[in-house]
Amino acid sequence: MILITVEAEGRVNFEETGLKIREAFKSKMNVTPRVTVVPLGTLPRSEKKTQRVFDHREE
Repeated sequence: MILITVEAEGRVNFEETGLKIREAFKSKMNVTPRVTVVPLGTLPRSEKKTQRVFDHREE
């Protein structure tokens, strides 16, 4: 399963945005991810290059 967490501005509908992202992945990659849309500033920031993709298969 693919989990995607994205940030969006508060003026957009988070549920609609998540569905659009999910549909885009499904149509382009034939994969249906679980999408979570969170408010701007929620995801951690880093000043250095950091890993943005996490592999949780072993958990």
